[in-house]
Amino acid sequence: RQRIEAVADAADVARRLASLEGQLRAEREARVTAENLLASASSASHEAEREAKESAQAAAEHLARATAGEDSLAAIRARLSDAEARNRELESSVAIAKEASANAAS
Repeated sequence: RQRIEAVADAADVARRLASLEGQLRAEREARVTAENLLASASSASHEAEREAKESAQAAAEHLARATAGEDSLAAIRARLSDAEARNRELESSVAIAKEASANAAS
């Protein structure tokens, strides 16, 4: 009878051990899966960060080119304004010279 109980206890312990081993195996698999998912998410995060930096750099370069274009346009407008003012001065001088020439002829 004691042997039967000992065998039954041993069988019960073996079942519990097998159950615990199964749980441990499942927990290990879950941990590995979680670690893989974390690594994948981290990789995706790094890729997204890299793409965001590249996009920001491209935007900064575009802004710099646009600003340089605006500066060039402002310089051209200033030169045009100066040329128009000089042209008005020359037209005024020509008008004065014509008037002086007409006065001298009469």
